[in-house]
Parts: sequence; structure tokens; C-alpha cells
Amino acid sequence: MKETIRSCAPAFNTRRMVKEYTTRYYVPAIQQDARMEQNHYQQARELAAWENKVRRAWPGLGLYVAGRRDGHFELGAELDIRAWVRDDSLHPEDIHVDLVYGQADSAADSQVIPQHTLPMTYTKREQDGAYRYDIHLELAESGTLAYGVRVLPEHPDLTNVYNLGLVRWA
Repeated sequence: MKETIRSCAPAFNTRRMVKEYTTRYYVPAIQQDARMEQNHYQQARELAAWENKVRRAWPGLGLYVAGRRDGHFELGAELDIRAWVRDDSLHPEDIHVDLVYGQADSAADSQVIPQHTLPMTYTKREQDGAYRYDIHLELAESGTLAYGVRVLPEHPDLTNVYNLGLVRWA
């Protein structure tokens, strides 16, 4: 018990917590507030209009991932993963596409236990209008792995992508 307190206390204390909250949340919020106030809140109005556009479009956003998304993989195995996002009113600059992978949960029918998140690269717009995203992955671990692809809204003035409560998984 004493060893646990001795080893954990430096990392879990009020001083560290206040410093972390200040640098991760309070300072960025103050900086964003200053940006939003400029030009009689023009940037705030633009962000609100963008949020409305994304919220209206999100239900129709389609996401397709090619190929099998789980299995037993050897150390150093290479995967080329492709995903297509389809929406007529959103553009690649409005979204962020991630590969999320990790150990497969055998009890949950190969659901991903998230351990790694990597951004996928927008490659091109297909003839049918879908946006293609790719990633080449060389596995640094072996075992039964699974992956999923998620789409989140993205905007330079968005302080946290999760604030909108929008995510699409495949």
C-alpha cells in the first residue's frame, strides 16, 4: 500500500491536474474565444453555419471499408486498407477519417478493443463521387487483431471533434 502511494502520488495530485486542465482546456478555450470575437463574431457565425451544414448532412453520410477487418496476423504483416466516404454536401476538408485497430474481443464477435488510432489519407475522388481514403500499415504486434474506420467532423475552429457528438463507424 505504501509503495503504491509513493509511486502514484507524483502523477495523481491536484497540482498536476490543475496544470493539465489549464494547458489542455482553459488556455485553448480562451484563445478560441478571442478568435471568435474578432470582426464582430464573424468567425463564430461561420463556425455555426458549418456545424449546421454538417449536422444536416451527417445522417446521409455513407462509409464503406473494403475487405475483411479481423483475423490472426503475424508480426510485420502489411495491410493496405481502403475506405470510401460518400456525401454530396460534405467535402474532405469537413471530415477526418481514422483507422482504429487493436486486439479483437473474442467474446464480442471480433469487435475492436481500441489500442491504436491512425489518420487515413484522402487519396482521390472516385468517378461515382465517393472520397477514397487509404492507409498502409505494418503491424508492430501479432495476434488476433481487428480494425474499424471512423469518420469525425473536422474544422480548424472546432476545439474538440467530439463536441458535436457525431461519428460514423464501419
